[in-house]
Amino acid sequence: MADHVNADLDQMRSLSARVGDVAAALYDGDPDGTVPAWVFGGSAIAESTFGNTTGASACYAAWVDAKHEVSAASENVWRVLLSDVARLDQAITCFAEMDDAAADEIIASGTLTFVSAHTHSGNTLADDFIRGDQNYRLVDYAAGLGTPAMVGADLNENLGANFGSLNGDDISGLTDEERGSDNYSATAIASFDDHGYADVGPDEPTSNDGEGQRIDHMRARGLVVGDAEVIDGGPSDHHGQSAEVTLPWW
Repeated sequence: MADHVNADLDQMRSLSARVGDVAAALYDGDPDGTVPAWVFGGSAIAESTFGNTTGASACYAAWVDAKHEVSAASENVWRVLLSDVARLDQAITCFAEMDDAAADEIIASGTLTFVSAHTHSGNTLADDFIRGDQNYRLVDYAAGLGTPAMVGADLNENLGANFGSLNGDDISGLTDEERGSDNYSATAIASFDDHGYADVGPDEPTSNDGEGQRIDHMRARGLVVGDAEVIDGGPSDHHGQSAEVTLPWW
């Protein structure tokens, strides 16, 4: 997508490197430390340097105050430069991995809306309809959110080979119409696609109770989302999920 953006990524990378060089030039302390030596250090001078006249003590006190103020101001400049490097690099990531309109919207927003939900469980046809209605309500809510937005939810339904809650369960006695409805809650989840929400969750089972199905989901709109992974849920009946999200601070 980077070929279609308006931003000149080479210039942005060059600017980030130059700002980083300035920050490094200011950093005259221990390169493995976190605060330059001049913030709290520097050469100290004795009060006697100002002599033993009537105003010597006042001059020394003024020097100490000035040294403190300059040190604090220098630290602020240094931290601003470091922050600018991080922000530029995040913006570069956005423009490199998304189209220009989406990247512009993310950078202009500066905020991320995150939604969490837990919908009905159960494997009967009635459960499927209850869960389906809840999942559709979640999709409708997410559709009305501004961009960027992300949804992470236990939806108790999968979209893979076992699409539909009753697949593999006893459906004897159901009419053909009822059997054909055995994907209501799964179809609700799939409808996130209709509102620009990409499936960014890990493509692995999240059920930890022996079913081995992916029933927890992450959806994102207007975001750069890195590799997602499943986190061991321990004694829980669900595993956790994690993903790295890039959101510039502009």
